[in-house]
This record gives sequence, C-alpha cells and structure tokens, in this order.
Amino acid sequence: ALSIITICVGSGASKMSDSDGYDMPLMEQAQSMTSLGLCPICVPTGSVGVVQCFGKFQGYVEPGLACFCPPFSSISTVSLALMQSQGNTECKTKDNVTLNVSTAVQYRIMKRMVRQAVFEIINPEAQIHAHIDDVLRSTLPSMDLDAAYEAK
Repeated sequence: ALSIITICVGSGASKMSDSDGYDMPLMEQAQSMTSLGLCPICVPTGSVGVVQCFGKFQGYVEPGLACFCPPFSSISTVSLALMQSQGNTECKTKDNVTLNVSTAVQYRIMKRMVRQAVFEIINPEAQIHAHIDDVLRSTLPSMDLDAAYEAK
C-alpha cells in the first residue's frame, strides 16, 4: 500500500505535534498512518472497475490505472468479455418421446448495466438456465420428435 502523509514543514522541523502537544517523530507518524492511504489498481482491458465507497456503488472506472483509499473505498474488476454457459434440459415431445436437449448460451455484461449485474443479480447463470428450461419445456411438448429435430 502506498501511504500519503501531508506534512507542514516550517523552519526545518522534523517532527509533528499532535493535539496534546506531543512531538511525534516523522517515522512514527508514517507508521501510524500506513492503514490510510492511496492504493493503485490496474483495471485490465476488457473489464471495468466497480467503485464502492463504504459499500455503496459509486460508479465504474475504465481500464487503466485507478487509485482508491482502502479503508473507505474499494475497486473490484468485472469482466465485460463474452462468456458461455452450457446446460442440459430433459423434455417430452408431443408424441411422448423424452429428449435431453443440450444448450449453450453466450452472454456478456453491458457496461451501462454493470450495477445491476454486480449488485442485483445473485446467480446469473442459474437464472439463465431457469429461463432456458422454461422456454424448452413450454415449446417442445407442442412438437413431435421430427419437428423438434428440425427446429434445433
């Protein structure tokens, strides 16, 4: 962690005084302030950095170098790359044939919706699979085996 300490130096003084008049050496002052400071973070290309201050969403930062103050704020990276989720669904057709349908869904987080993706959706892959299962289980029972195979 990189610590930044502001020191007012007057007449060559090498000590700082606290409110009680105690002269604290600069090195001791620096060691006591190490938990408060600026930390750099590199947000990789294809990602954004989600900025939180005291746990509240503040926005996002673009790829590159960003700085934050650890006790008060944090930056976590979120990938905007295209991701793929695979699943299997068991369904029955109109002619009472049981099928095992394999699906592959590609998705990505849109930059303007990063807040919803990070804070409002707990398990996005499970929600995607549930929606696919609903669609397949409502569509395939109205088709016979040949029609389902043609519709792939």
